[in-house]
Amino acid sequence: INAEYGKQWYQRRVRGDAKNNELCKQAYKLLANLQSEFNALVRALDDIGSMNRELRDLEDMLLREKDKNVAAQIVKVEHDLATVVGENKRLAATIDAARKS
Repeated sequence: INAEYGKQWYQRRVRGDAKNNELCKQAYKLLANLQSEFNALVRALDDIGSMNRELRDLEDMLLREKDKNVAAQIVKVEHDLATVVGENKRLAATIDAARKS
C-alpha cells in the first residue's frame, strides 16, 4: 500500500510540475513511455514463459507417442517371429517327410 501511495504521489507531483515546466513535461512523457515499454517487456517475458512451458509439454507428449510406437512395433516383431518359427517347423517337417520317402 505504501509503495502504491508513493507512486501515486510521485505521479501527481511530476504531472503538476509538468504543467509549469517544459523540461518536467518532457521528463514525464519519457517516464510514461518508459513505464509503457517496461509493461510490454513484462508481458513479452510472460508470453515467453508460457511458450516454454507449452514446448516442454509438447516434447513430453512426443516422447510418450514415440514410446507407444515402439511398443506397437515390438508386438508386430513378436508376431512375425512366431510366424517364421511356425513356418520353419512346417518346412522342417516337410523336409523330414521327403527324406523318409
